[in-house]
Amino acid sequence: MAGTAVTLRYHEQTKHSYTSVRREAYTLDWANQPSPYKQYLEAERLSLPQEVSGDLPPTLELLRRLAEPGSSAPCRPAGLGELSTLCQLGYGITAQKVYPGLVYDLRAAPSAGALFPCELYVALRGVEGVADGVYHYAPADHSLGCLRRGDFLPVLQAAAGGHPALAGANLIFVISAIWWRSSWKYRQRAYRYCLHDTGHLAGNLLLAGKALGYRPALVYDFVDGEVNRLLGLEVQREAALALVACCSGEPAAPSPAPPPLPAIAPACRPLSPQEVTYPLILDTHAATCLSDVQALAAARRGVLVQTVLAGGEAQPSFLLPDPTAAASAQPLPETIARRRSSRSFVCQSVSPVALSALLAATAAGYPGDLAAPPPLEVAVIVNAVEGIAPGAYRYDAAHHRLLQVREGDLRSWAAYLSLEQQLCGNAAAVIFLLADLEKLAARGGERAYRRTLIEAGLRGEFIYLVSRALGLGCSGIGAFYDDQVVEFFEAAPGTAVIYELAVGMESPDGRIVECNS
Repeated sequence: MAGTAVTLRYHEQTKHSYTSVRREAYTLDWANQPSPYKQYLEAERLSLPQEVSGDLPPTLELLRRLAEPGSSAPCRPAGLGELSTLCQLGYGITAQKVYPGLVYDLRAAPSAGALFPCELYVALRGVEGVADGVYHYAPADHSLGCLRRGDFLPVLQAAAGGHPALAGANLIFVISAIWWRSSWKYRQRAYRYCLHDTGHLAGNLLLAGKALGYRPALVYDFVDGEVNRLLGLEVQREAALALVACCSGEPAAPSPAPPPLPAIAPACRPLSPQEVTYPLILDTHAATCLSDVQALAAARRGVLVQTVLAGGEAQPSFLLPDPTAAASAQPLPETIARRRSSRSFVCQSVSPVALSALLAATAAGYPGDLAAPPPLEVAVIVNAVEGIAPGAYRYDAAHHRLLQVREGDLRSWAAYLSLEQQLCGNAAAVIFLLADLEKLAARGGERAYRRTLIEAGLRGEFIYLVSRALGLGCSGIGAFYDDQVVEFFEAAPGTAVIYELAVGMESPDGRIVECNS
């Protein structure tokens, strides 16, 4: 379809294959590496408290109750402490990695290549100790920089078409991405990773909001120009990608439409000596943007809600155990603080209950502006799970079971499909998230692509956090042999692999030793 060609063409042009990764090899310009921190030169700064709110619920409990309209904790009055906790658990610094000649910060949310292209903004009203306004969160010193003074929640509510998911909000976070941060390393494929990282961050904010007693909601669709204008973003460099609302009141009628906004262009420190623009990223993102409320309404009407891949009733199946049997009292702040991307796994089995909880996380509900989350199909290579025969499977979420696609030891395939990374061959299980992009685009237009990749990142973050809460390691994999993964799982035409995650018992010394069959 002519109207949906741009995003599909982008995905096709940024696929990896055995040949392409060798033909297109390149050397990174380390002297031009962009800073992972956006620094506003003139914004008035407000330091946030360093302590994270205590007595927050366990991670697994929050995830299981995320879709419930109520809360698992009493709603705390919005103040500096709650705002600080949301920022810290969403995107704060959690640790440092030190290598010879290199020190870099780890954050609450994972990022491809630790490049952290996302930025976090928040519009707030009635938060004790903070003037109403629009702020930018600076993880480097855990502070807020004020971009606008006043109540601008109605601007975001209007940009989202007055959707009730934002009604009653005290805080609305905006997640953006700076293209250059990721494209410095990943070039044109970087747009995929910016969307994944947006989902990672959104997943943290949803769970943190739930933990504090708010009614959190993820908003995929909004009039892009209005949100970018509110934040003063230079859209050739950075653009808003998702909203996360934290509502403490009951849903209410939207505020009256605000008057037109005056433009702002706050000065920022350059990220690197020279920024490179990739037109394919800009053109693809522009195609996903919604120009007005009419385009917004049309995009929401086109949301596809049914399962995207066929069932396979004749295939051998394995019923998974009850995922609620996976027990962990680890509170959300501890899980997020301990979350890391694993670099190696030991050759050791994990329990079927752990795999059950991980796969259930890919279907966990959450509040938002869509009738149903963007549909993803889940497939898994089982290498070492107690009681489940090694092989390749599709996950049937409706019946919480595995449908076998291939049988036998597939460790070498798990490594090969993942750009020949032995990490994935050693993992106990490798989870793949797929989607029928052609069907989604035909029904939902270009915006469907953005939703789908953000959704994959959100699901990936849930898998990360469940893994850590259960004492397992996890590594998100954004680079794979695209078409060969689809062929391997015998997926329907039009299907594409979106994201991959390897899980297992982490190697304590970081050594990668190939597992024997």
